[in-house]
Amino acid sequence: MPFDLSTIDWGFVGIQLIGFVAMGLGIGSFQAKRRTTILTIQISASVLWCLQFFLLNSPAGLINNVLGIARNTVYSQKERWVWVRSIFVPIGFMAAFVAAGIYTYTLEGLISLLPTVAMIIQTAAYYITNEKILRICSLFVSPLWLIYDAIQLSAAGVLCESFTIISIIIALIRYREKREKTV
Repeated sequence: MPFDLSTIDWGFVGIQLIGFVAMGLGIGSFQAKRRTTILTIQISASVLWCLQFFLLNSPAGLINNVLGIARNTVYSQKERWVWVRSIFVPIGFMAAFVAAGIYTYTLEGLISLLPTVAMIIQTAAYYITNEKILRICSLFVSPLWLIYDAIQLSAAGVLCESFTIISIIIALIRYREKREKTV
């Protein structure tokens, strides 16, 4: 029996392709050396994740990524805008993520807390100017998103978080080795 292309849900395939482009950006971002470059690439990936979660009807993923774009945009200007260095900036973003978690809990239940907790951890990590700490904290963030993505049927999201974990580990090893050679 030949394969029938008319049975494929091309809309769903398109939604997954959006996620795969976002995945490529997200994974590659952790190979960047500078914090601002990591954040800038993450912003681009988040825009595409927003689109994918919107199309998958996944409010917690969508809302947390919209807030993540705002956070990353502000954080990427930490060296230029003095007010961004205030401890109240990450606290404000964490409060926004908590509010989003409460709202999306009413829509999706307990699974909405996975991306909420992930984004709170990531908010603290991105505020710190140490790239190693950023990468280590991201190792705790990715499993939470991986579970949420699996529940929401985001194949690209599941693969992305799996590859992100591997990418972060590679970057930690790579930059440790470079530091050891220069000592």
